[in-house]
Amino acid sequence: MHLNYAVTPATQPDVSAADAERVGRSMMSDKGVTCSVKLAKYDNLPDHRPLVWVVHLDGLAIEAFGGGFVINGTQPPPRSLRRALVLVSTEAPPTALTSLAAGR
Repeated sequence: MHLNYAVTPATQPDVSAADAERVGRSMMSDKGVTCSVKLAKYDNLPDHRPLVWVVHLDGLAIEAFGGGFVINGTQPPPRSLRRALVLVSTEAPPTALTSLAAGR
């Protein structure tokens, strides 16, 4: 995934930053704090978009699926997702395209 924030759109996107934030937050169960909502160019192998909203969330407390291996019969504590980027379309209606979250 490659994001290029050096974009200057010729016209305003159909979807506002506030709408993109609502979609991004709903993807992460309305948890955490919004750090930023920025426009970017998105390139991925199957998907190239000239403009997307990137919603950056921090301070999440979402239990992650999976977890560590059981060692000597002791299960490690569950992992939590703490930070996330959610990519939202700039075309109406606002749609979450993908998300990337990291834990501790």
